[in-house]
Amino acid sequence: GGVAKGWTVDRAALDAVTAGLPWALIDAGGDIRLAGEPPPGGVEIAVEDPEAVETDVGRIVLQDGALATSSVTRRGWGPGQHHLIDPATGAPATGPVLQATVWAPTCADAEISSKDALLGGEPFLNWGPALLVLRDGRILTNIDQREVAA
Repeated sequence: GGVAKGWTVDRAALDAVTAGLPWALIDAGGDIRLAGEPPPGGVEIAVEDPEAVETDVGRIVLQDGALATSSVTRRGWGPGQHHLIDPATGAPATGPVLQATVWAPTCADAEISSKDALLGGEPFLNWGPALLVLRDGRILTNIDQREVAA
């Protein structure tokens, strides 16, 4: 379902630009796609704290492409029971990552990569742009991030 949602976000953003908008930003619950020529400096996107949604853990400057976020703190059916299944165990993922926000050229690709980052953990940062929120409270990133004012 996530890939289909990502594809739909991609399609909506591209259709908006094709229809004549200079740029468009489509957000569908954590799946975001920027199309066209954004304002100078890009568009700043806040990344929510997975445990306190009123708080941001960072801000990512989006110049093009897409962001998708996957989290084990949402869509659950009980303590420790959530929708992201570790293929190695067949059970809900219990790794060190609570939330992964990933950049990719398309939202469909970002959607896939966000699951990969969440399951793969810190090593994902060696090959893909992401912001990871770890269970131990650390926030790791390798993409353009602006500090959140305290």
